[in-house]
Amino acid sequence: MQKKRHQRNKRMIAAIYFLAAAFTLLALRLAWLQFVMSGRQVPGGQYPLAKMSQIQSEREIVLDTGRGRLYDRHGLPLAGETVWTVAFFPQEGGKPRADGGGDTASLRRLAAVLGVPYEQLKAKREKLAQPFLWPVKSDGGPLALSQQQADEISRLGVDGVRVMPFARRPGGSLTGRQWLGHLSEAVPKKPEGEEGVKGAFVQKSNPSDLRVPLEGTTGLEKTLEPLLHGIGHTEVYARVDAQGKRLPGTGLTVRTPSNPYYPLSIRTTIDRRLQEGIEKLAQGDGVKEGAVVVLDAESADVTAMVSLPFYDPEDISPQGGEWNNRALQAVAPGSIFKIVTAAAALEAGVTSPGEVFHCHGAYGRYGLSCHKEDGHGALTLEQGFALSCNTVF
Repeated sequence: MQKKRHQRNKRMIAAIYFLAAAFTLLALRLAWLQFVMSGRQVPGGQYPLAKMSQIQSEREIVLDTGRGRLYDRHGLPLAGETVWTVAFFPQEGGKPRADGGGDTASLRRLAAVLGVPYEQLKAKREKLAQPFLWPVKSDGGPLALSQQQADEISRLGVDGVRVMPFARRPGGSLTGRQWLGHLSEAVPKKPEGEEGVKGAFVQKSNPSDLRVPLEGTTGLEKTLEPLLHGIGHTEVYARVDAQGKRLPGTGLTVRTPSNPYYPLSIRTTIDRRLQEGIEKLAQGDGVKEGAVVVLDAESADVTAMVSLPFYDPEDISPQGGEWNNRALQAVAPGSIFKIVTAAAALEAGVTSPGEVFHCHGAYGRYGLSCHKEDGHGALTLEQGFALSCNTVF
């Protein structure tokens, strides 16, 4: 009897030692993962293990790249504006689907507000694996909501659907604001031996991933790059389970850079309304190439600068050259010097606006001729200035 009890005690002690050793190994393993491996980069990845575990449990949308904003002299945005848009996130785990009778009416109303068929919206929501901003059909960018639409969608309270402020940049249309410049994302080439030279970069316009830092390539975007370059993006994220469903009761969290002064805002001397008006006039008159610059007579500030042909800042072609600002390019003065000639002649009193001249096409001396081969005939100095007649001047 005593021998059996002794054997049982030995087995219990051995089991205790075994469990203690197992728990010790487990604790060491967890400590190793927590304090050693958490800071190490995952093979083939760009983040440490701790960051990767966080990323795997989060589904996020970038709302603002963090890049600074450019405004005109009245505070109107020139590059970048904040609009309301609708974001779709995974539904909360354990909740019934939209067609289960709980929020079908709300989802139908949401489809009507967005202008899409109900079945299309329901299918897209049920298959949702990653959060997204509802796109515009034409260019694929986020849909900008009116205040009325934003308020109504917020009142509907559809699970996983939220109205969010989104900082977007204007693009997809032709403009004469080459002075504003455009952005590119710097993409490292492959190391030497694979392709290219290590450390070199290629430029890509129209960046697709808002988390990729953007750099000014031309214009004010390049000149003011040290001020416009942000310190991090703003994003909203949801925590999800292994099936990709939002964890119950977690809601959505906004993550922003720690410095409240960023992104910076820079006010220029440009008058946006004047700029837009001149662009429309130039386009309406069929001007194909040239430039228009308007200065403030008192301060000499540039209030408008239009360069033609227009260009799309999100579709840059190095061969085309439309992104070159012709208002800043050195060219021979040509007929523009007639302004100086006319001003000097009138100030000296050697002519008057009504004096009549005769243009026969060829001037007859010095090998000079008018651009109109048949000549303009009889015309005054004022008319000759308007027609840029070489013979008159």
